[in-house]
Amino acid sequence: MPTSSPIDTILARLANASQLGLLILAVFGYFYTVLPVYQKALLDEDIAKKTLALNSLEAKLAARDAELMEKNTALLTLNATLEKAQQRLNQSQAVIGNLRGAVQTQYSELLPRLLQEFQELARIVCKLDAVPDGGFSDCVNQKILPRANLSALTNADRALLGGLVKQANTSIQESWRESIRKIEQQKAAAQQRKNDATATCEQKRASDDYKNSSKAILIDYQCKIDALNAQTALLHIGIDELQSSGEILSPALSTIVKRFLETVGTQRPLTQ
Repeated sequence: MPTSSPIDTILARLANASQLGLLILAVFGYFYTVLPVYQKALLDEDIAKKTLALNSLEAKLAARDAELMEKNTALLTLNATLEKAQQRLNQSQAVIGNLRGAVQTQYSELLPRLLQEFQELARIVCKLDAVPDGGFSDCVNQKILPRANLSALTNADRALLGGLVKQANTSIQESWRESIRKIEQQKAAAQQRKNDATATCEQKRASDDYKNSSKAILIDYQCKIDALNAQTALLHIGIDELQSSGEILSPALSTIVKRFLETVGTQRPLTQ
C-alpha cells in the first residue's frame, strides 16, 4: 500500500476544510441573504394587504363622513323648516286668537238682542192657552229655537236655553193652571152676578111699579146699567184671561234668561 506524501495529506485536509467552509458559507448565506429576502417579501405582501384594507376602510369612512354630512345638512334644513313652520304657526295662532276675540266680542254684543228676541217669540208663538197642557217646553224647542231669527246662537247656547226651558216647564204649567182656576172662578162669579141682575130686573118688570111709566123708565135704566156692569166685568175677565199667559211667561222667561247668563258667565265670561 503506497504511502501518502505530506502534500497529499495537506491537499486532502484543505479539500475537507473547503467543503466545511462551503457548508458554513451556505448556512451563513441562507440566514443572512435568502431568509431576510423571503421574510421581506412576506412582510411586503402583508403590508400590501394591510394597505389595501386600510384604503378600503378609509373609503368606507369617507363614505360615512359624506353620508353623515348629508344627514347633518338635511337635519339643518329640516330644523330651519320646522322653525319657519313654528313661526307661521305662532303667527296663525295669534291671528286666530285675535279673530276669536273679535268674534266673541261681536257675539257678546249680539247675545242680549238674541235673548230679547227669544223672549218675545216665546211669549207670542208659545202662548199657554195655545199649546197642549205642559207643552210650552216642546213649543219653544221645536218652534222658537230653530227659527232663523235665532240662527246666530251657538249650538251650545241654544241647547242651554232649551234645557233651562225644560227645567222651568213644570212650574210654568202649574202657574198657568192656577191662573186658569182663578179666572174660571171670576167668570163664574161674574156670570152669577149677571144672572142675579137679570132675575132682579125681571122681577121688577113684573111688579106693579113697572106699570108706572116713570118707575118703568127708572127700572129699565137700572136694568141696563146692571147688565152693562155685568158685561163689563166679564169683558175685563176676558182681557185678563188673554193677558194671563204673558203675565206668567214674562217673569218666567226673564228668570230663564237670567239663569242662562249666569251659567254662561261662569263658563266663559262675556266681554262687555
